[in-house]
Amino acid sequence: MKEGYFTLNLTGTASDENYQQLEIEQSTDENFTQVESRFPFLGNFTQISLSGFNNGNYWFRARGQSSDGTEFTTAPIAVTVQHYPLWQALTLFSIGAVMFLIVASYILLAARKGGRRHG
Repeated sequence: MKEGYFTLNLTGTASDENYQQLEIEQSTDENFTQVESRFPFLGNFTQISLSGFNNGNYWFRARGQSSDGTEFTTAPIAVTVQHYPLWQALTLFSIGAVMFLIVASYILLAARKGGRRHG
């Protein structure tokens, strides 16, 4: 993922409406020796969008409980976040700044010429 955001889709048994207290757990290792964050599912949605992640590897799994008290955990999935390099972002920013200055200068010069004709 180059943008730092992604969407996790919950399908199959885990997306069944009979499950309650459904949440996504995040860890930095596949075995979930330490759960870094928990993201609760709100409502009956089967997707959750997550953002704000730094470069790195992340593991996610769903954990929930059925209405009869049976707990479940899905198989973990891996997500790798690798943002665009800083030089690329600064280059695009610089191009945008130059374009803005050109357009703003053109508008100011056109406004001055128009003001001299009518004034």
